[in-house]
Amino acid sequence: MTDTFERVELSPEATAARKKRNIWLAAALLGFVFLVGATTAIRISEAGAKDGMYFSGYMNEAAVEKEKREAAARAEALEAELEAPKAETVGDE
Repeated sequence: MTDTFERVELSPEATAARKKRNIWLAAALLGFVFLVGATTAIRISEAGAKDGMYFSGYMNEAAVEKEKREAAARAEALEAELEAPKAETVGDE
């Protein structure tokens, strides 16, 4: 079961209209690509200027939260170290 299709010959006017439509479509597509690229470049350059090349605010928030957790863990470890000698001296008495 093979379907055969009849080839349609377009008039010169239809061919010219198709070509014109394709050119406008290509121009619109290139304009959109340029717009997205320019917007992305601007957002990256603005983010890099203030946040040290973090593109999204979420990534910066995640890094800050990680630093806070690590700092809290270091503070707890330091407190535990400082409490350990006190506990040993109290037990020795």
